[in-house]
Amino acid sequence: MAIYTLTAAQLNGQGILNSFVIPAGSSFDPDAQAFITATGITNSTQQNAINQLVLDFKSYNLWSSMNAIYPFVGGTATTHKYNLKDPRDLDAAYRLTFNGGWTHSTNGAQANGTNGYADTNLNAATVLSNASYNYSVYSRTQLAGNYVNFMGASNGNDAPNPEDPPIYEGSITLLNLSSLTDINIYYDVDQAVYKVYDSSITTGMFNVNNDAGAITLYKNGVNQTLTGGNVAVYLPNANIYLAANNSKFNGVDGPAGFYGIQYGFTTISSKLTGTQASNLYTAVQAFQTTLGRQV
Repeated sequence: MAIYTLTAAQLNGQGILNSFVIPAGSSFDPDAQAFITATGITNSTQQNAINQLVLDFKSYNLWSSMNAIYPFVGGTATTHKYNLKDPRDLDAAYRLTFNGGWTHSTNGAQANGTNGYADTNLNAATVLSNASYNYSVYSRTQLAGNYVNFMGASNGNDAPNPEDPPIYEGSITLLNLSSLTDINIYYDVDQAVYKVYDSSITTGMFNVNNDAGAITLYKNGVNQTLTGGNVAVYLPNANIYLAANNSKFNGVDGPAGFYGIQYGFTTISSKLTGTQASNLYTAVQAFQTTLGRQV
C-alpha cells in the first residue's frame, strides 16, 4: 500500500492536510482515489465512473471552481453524503447530513417529499459571493404541482403574499409546473420572474448561474430564454438544503417545502461561463450514462 498526502488546494482550500491509503500502483487520479477510499466504494464500474468524472472536470476547467460536488454514487446513505471535492467526513468539508425520510440506491438519493431533506453544511453567504455563484441539480424525478424547490435557503418573508410560495435566494425553484410548456423560475427577493419554455419540466440537469446579477438558467447544458430583468441577488446567511428550503419564512426557522426528488448529482460553485456550463452537463451526463441511470 502507498500513502498519498493531498494538498490543501486539493482539499478545497480548507488548509488541512489529510492522508488516504491508496492501493499501490493505482492508476486513478489522486482526487478520485481519495473519494473512493473515503467512501469505501469497491464496484469497478462506479470507481471508473468517478475517476473519469474527475478527469473530465479537470479537463474542462471546472474542478477549481467547485466548492461541493455530490455524485450520489455507491447506493448508500454513507457513500452519498461525501463531497467529491473534499472527501473528509466533516461538516467543514460540506458533507451532506441526511434528515427525515430518504431512500438510497444505485440510482441516487430519493427524498420522501414529506420530511426528507439534506443539509449541505455550506453557508451560502459565508462561502459564496453574491456576484459569483452557480448551483446545479441532476433530477431523475418528474414532479407535478405548482412549484418545486430543488435546493435553497432564504432570509425573511420573501413572498409577496402569504398564499404564494417563498422565494429562495440563490436557489433552483421552479413554479407553475401544471403546464408542460410554460414554467416560471422565481429567483430572488425582488420577485423577478423568469419564464422558461421546455417540454420536460423537472427531469434532467438544471444549472443556475449568477454573474454580477446576470442570471442564467441552463437546462441540460443549453442556455434557456429568460424574460425578466437581471437583478442583484443576495445570498442568505444559512446553510443550503436539498429537497427542502432552509427557511426563515413566516415564522419558520428550519426546513420547509419538502419535495420528493431523486438526486443524481449536485454541485455548488463559483460562476461558470456558458462553455463551462455546457461542459458540466457533458461530463455529468457521461457519468450518469456509465452508471446506467441517465435521463
